[in-house]
Amino acid sequence: MRNYRLFLSLAAATMLFGGIMIIHSCSKQDTGVKVADENLLAESQAMTEKVLAFKQRMEYYRDNPGLKSGGLRYTADSAAQAMEELINFTYCHTDIVCNKKVVMISDLLMPLDDIYKISDPDLMEVYYNKVKDTIRAQMLRTDFDNMKLLLVMLELDGIDANRNAIIKVRSVVGNHLISPVLTSENGYWYGELYGDCQNFNAGVDATTILVDDLNFLFFPSPAPGYRLKKVPMILLPPLSAEDYWIVPEESRDNFQDSKIFIAKSIYGTITDDTKCLSSDNLLYLEMEFYHDQYRDLILELEENYDMDLCDVNIFDKNRLINNSLQIEHEIELFLGKVLIIVSEWDVTDILNEQ
Repeated sequence: MRNYRLFLSLAAATMLFGGIMIIHSCSKQDTGVKVADENLLAESQAMTEKVLAFKQRMEYYRDNPGLKSGGLRYTADSAAQAMEELINFTYCHTDIVCNKKVVMISDLLMPLDDIYKISDPDLMEVYYNKVKDTIRAQMLRTDFDNMKLLLVMLELDGIDANRNAIIKVRSVVGNHLISPVLTSENGYWYGELYGDCQNFNAGVDATTILVDDLNFLFFPSPAPGYRLKKVPMILLPPLSAEDYWIVPEESRDNFQDSKIFIAKSIYGTITDDTKCLSSDNLLYLEMEFYHDQYRDLILELEENYDMDLCDVNIFDKNRLINNSLQIEHEIELFLGKVLIIVSEWDVTDILNEQ
């Protein structure tokens, strides 16, 4: 069972949050929000206070530039985590669904002192602004008409010989205008945005339809006045079809051989029928099959890591391996916490921030 974290606002703390701390307890039948236990509420309150405290510390030292000591000194990894949390709360549209998404990755250097910490409290806002500039540059490299920042992850990727922390900035950017046109035709092309198997609805494919279905399943709309806020904590290694075979090699025929879609020419000629994930074939019903398999894989990983799904991306792969054509899906999952917050404030557009 998924745990929805009930996340409630603090009074007049900053421009980010407003109101007083409240506990909103409603039945699942009335609101769709799972009633949280006391430990869960305490965890949510602690996360709120942590995000706000970091934001307030940066503002305090910005407004008092003469202060050079007495502040909390951050290690590179703790600084990355604090900045990531604040960015996700302030700038990320974590409660919307975009069927066309891209993951952008950049490296950022963050100088450290002789004990590998950030010695000057003023530097935290400097580095925070550098991270935001990096994210803006990533977004502007996309070709989306209506781009939205969905998730951000910052990871310490080592320290170089000059005591510079190497921070990997990973952003998930989506196009909010893209939405699938559903059809009653007999399935969807496996990938490549070719549309359904009748060659209509170009711009979508099985990957976009499956992602849309999984988003609908895992991120139900909260009660009126609330919104979902996702806090990613880990990015799992890509889920590969090669790791999830369910049919012995000698019996594989490129139809439902793995829990994740895959077809290899060594198991049979790859035809248009192979590339079409049917939804009205009484024998295969591939779209339904893979929807159920992907759902179950996500549920299993949520349970194993004791985390919530924050984002799911399905990429289509087309490659030649040892002279054998191979087409497949690869699943990328961000796990963390899914919170429910009162929607009294709007997400700031990071590209047009004043």
